[in-house]
Amino acid sequence: MIEMMNQQVSIMKKFNNSYSKQKWLVEALSEKLDEEEQSAKQKLQELIVASKRTKKVN
Repeated sequence: MIEMMNQQVSIMKKFNNSYSKQKWLVEALSEKLDEEEQSAKQKLQELIVASKRTKKVN
């Protein structure tokens, strides 16, 4: 009986570790995507400003 309980605990630990790793990975990817989105927005804004300046010169 104790052996069976130890096996169940082992399975639960593996699941928890796996879930934690997956959660960490999702959070890390989400942060990276947020950073890339902000960078893309900033570059787009810079292009819009540069485009407006070019139109004023021409």
